[in-house]
Amino acid sequence: MSTHAVPIETCDIRLTGLVLPMGLRVESVTVTGQSLTAMDASPWIRMTDPAELVVTVDVEDIAEFLEKKGPGGLSRFRIETEDGILRVHAVKRILFEVKAVALCRLRIVEGREIHVDLQSVEVAGGASITELVRSQIGEINPLLDVAQLGLPLDMKLLSATPEGGKVVVRGQATAP
Repeated sequence: MSTHAVPIETCDIRLTGLVLPMGLRVESVTVTGQSLTAMDASPWIRMTDPAELVVTVDVEDIAEFLEKKGPGGLSRFRIETEDGILRVHAVKRILFEVKAVALCRLRIVEGREIHVDLQSVEVAGGASITELVRSQIGEINPLLDVAQLGLPLDMKLLSATPEGGKVVVRGQATAP
């Protein structure tokens, strides 16, 4: 059986409104490659250079995801992006409501996952619930895993930046 190759100058793959198996909605996934060759047999595509991968998640979708998970009884999530940090506002009901703001950074693990790391907690009234918040953040990690994106590509994450009300993840994709 002969294999046919079709040269492609540029290829754009764009997915929007993708809901991952764990429940997080991803606003968009874009893969842009150049100098590709489409094949009619495995491997289905060859790439001269890695393609650019961009994954965008709106902070409102992260807040909705957290609201559904309700880690540690936290609720009423609101998230802001500021200077590369996620400001996660939430309420914990103990005997009374305690409002807290967790300052979090995003960390890439093994080029495949995005984890949320707690930097500090600001609590109205001065109560200390830092360890409680830290343990609850552990329940949501990883926030994003490329294996759940459903693309038949090898993907490596290079950066994750909270900016303009979104988390923008950049990386590379190659044919398997």
